[in-house]
Amino acid sequence: MLKKQKTTWQVCYDKGILDNSKGPFFSGKNAGESVTEKTLRVFIFMIGVMVAAQLLNLFQSVYVQADQVPVIYGQNTVRETISQGYLGSYYKVLWPNQEQETETNSLAIGPERVLSAQVYRAQATAVKTVSYQAELVEQNYDRMEIETGKAFTFEVKFRNKGTATWSNCEGSYVAINVAGPTGRHSLFQHDSWTEYYYRPGRLKEVSVKPGDIGTFRFALQAPDVLGEHIESFGLVAENLTWINGGHVSLLIDVVPPQPPYSAEIAEMSTEQLELNPGEVSTVWFDMKNTGTVTWSNTGDHFLAINVIDPTGRHSDFQHDSWSEYYYRPTRLDDSQVLPNQIGRFTFTVKAPLRPGEYIENFAMVAEHLVWVPGGEVSLPIHVSKTVVDEQPNEPDIRVGLYSADTTNNQ
Repeated sequence: MLKKQKTTWQVCYDKGILDNSKGPFFSGKNAGESVTEKTLRVFIFMIGVMVAAQLLNLFQSVYVQADQVPVIYGQNTVRETISQGYLGSYYKVLWPNQEQETETNSLAIGPERVLSAQVYRAQATAVKTVSYQAELVEQNYDRMEIETGKAFTFEVKFRNKGTATWSNCEGSYVAINVAGPTGRHSLFQHDSWTEYYYRPGRLKEVSVKPGDIGTFRFALQAPDVLGEHIESFGLVAENLTWINGGHVSLLIDVVPPQPPYSAEIAEMSTEQLELNPGEVSTVWFDMKNTGTVTWSNTGDHFLAINVIDPTGRHSDFQHDSWSEYYYRPTRLDDSQVLPNQIGRFTFTVKAPLRPGEYIENFAMVAEHLVWVPGGEVSLPIHVSKTVVDEQPNEPDIRVGLYSADTTNNQ
């Protein structure tokens, strides 16, 4: 007589558990069976064998997620594993002959699907923990000053410090997302961020093995919001985890757009003039082109110096050489001045006859276009009084007739 035994086994299958704890079909008690009962029992046995074969085949083809992803076992619990930040589906991987779950049961986590038998073989030998870790290597900008509406390319490199190979197209591909907080709309979002509004881009290399360096390169566009901004990004293994150590930040200072015409004083021939009434003197200003267009002294928009405060007035220091207009001392000396180069304006002034303290103001103008920002110059001029040398006092001289007494005293 067969001894009745209880067989218990569990297999993970599509997040579910198949359970068979019914024991064998035969109990060993077959005395007194009729032919019909015996035939029925044989038929049931045959069906049981077929079902068992199907279950065995099913077990051999069961899939779990465990390839090149963390396989955590030992004292770790599901809660502890989830707290590490892994995203996705979780499976308890059990041995076919286990009768109950123990602390040594493994937890397989990850995006790839492989045969459960392969997972079991790996566990039967040595279980390798696969992790995602990164280390910042370099970034092309720590700080950037940029005008509103302008864009620039930001590049950052990370070393793969984990045990998982990074990919840019398969499974849990590695990408860079905005952070601080995550999922937000970045002020610096560029039109090239096509995958998600919060994702500048993916890993540039097809794959990066542990120890190698991966590159992330993307565009940032300055908003209309002026001032300093700190923009943060983080690496993510898609649908799996934020990558430890994969954080980078940069300071972006958004400034007003630079006008096409702009200047600043580089040097002056003098900071103050001392003249006598009617005296003539030559002065010059060196101006740096801080704009974006080239200056010229010909054409429709040539550069010149005009008197201002107010504009169009007659200057007390107008000279006959101001031949183009009474309010214009001169044009640019140079034929052209490129951005960041220096141009000179040279002209002559003539002091008025009235002594006193004067401040003569000038400004650069792009003819028929615009007054040049930063192109203003003030020149203090002191006109002294006329000095006449005084002669020393002459001695007093008495002029008259002299009469001598010629009478003899006798």
